[in-house]
Order: sequence, then C-alpha cells, then structure tokens
Amino acid sequence: GMGEGFGVNAANTGQEDVDEDSPDGGDGPGGGGDSSYICTAAWDTGISAPATWSLNRRFGVWIRRNDPLAYKGYSVFGPWIADRIRDGKLRWIGKLKPQCWAYEMAQRSGKDTSGFSLGVKILNRVQRVTTRPLVRLLGWYVSK
Repeated sequence: GMGEGFGVNAANTGQEDVDEDSPDGGDGPGGGGDSSYICTAAWDTGISAPATWSLNRRFGVWIRRNDPLAYKGYSVFGPWIADRIRDGKLRWIGKLKPQCWAYEMAQRSGKDTSGFSLGVKILNRVQRVTTRPLVRLLGWYVSK
C-alpha cells in the first residue's frame, strides 16, 4: 500500500500495528494500510507526533464508515499529495491537514481539544463545509 515500502519514522515505531476495529486503529486517511495517504506520509517523514497519528488513524476509520463518498474522493488525489509530502514539496500540507483531521477526531470523540491552535480549529470547520462536499462530489463521480 501507500504507507508500505517507505521507511518508518524511527522515533515513531511501535504504533503501526493497531487493529482497525480498536479505537486507535484503521487505515483510511491517516491510517497505515493500503488506503493511507497524507497522514501516513506525514507520519513516515516525522512531521506528525504520536498523538496526531493516533487520532488520524481513528479518523480514517470514522470517515470510511460515516462518509464513504468523501473517502472515495480523497482516494483520487491523496496518493499524489502523499508522494509530494515524501519528496519534501508539499510538507506544509503534511503539517496542516493531519492536525485538522486529528482535531476533528478529538472533537467527535469528546477529547480535550484545547491543545489545538485556533487556526487549525477554524480551518477544520471551513473545510468541513467547503472542501469536503467537493471531495464527496468527486467520490460520487468516480463511483458511477
């Protein structure tokens, strides 16, 4: 898969083999399997902290189960962006998007979100009503 074959961040080892159905598991956007893209690239390159990675993996499971069209749309462009993050070209996306998704998962699961910056919170809210519907539409289109 996308996350495999690339060197695992040595500082972040020991968190790769989480069961998908556990609260910290999964392999969607932010996970570690065949369908992982931006968040895994951020993890593999050392951009994301363990707490972000854990929330990203949970968000991957959540989005696949609760918004499969958004996930399908994300799967169209996620690998391309992940490759650019690994190449060092789009590292800002690797820093920002996993934080936004980690914030959303923390919020959805009732965790303390006070550690997230106001900018991340605002960006997540804006993308939920702008970008995500467009990505969902793309997912619908490619599913036809």
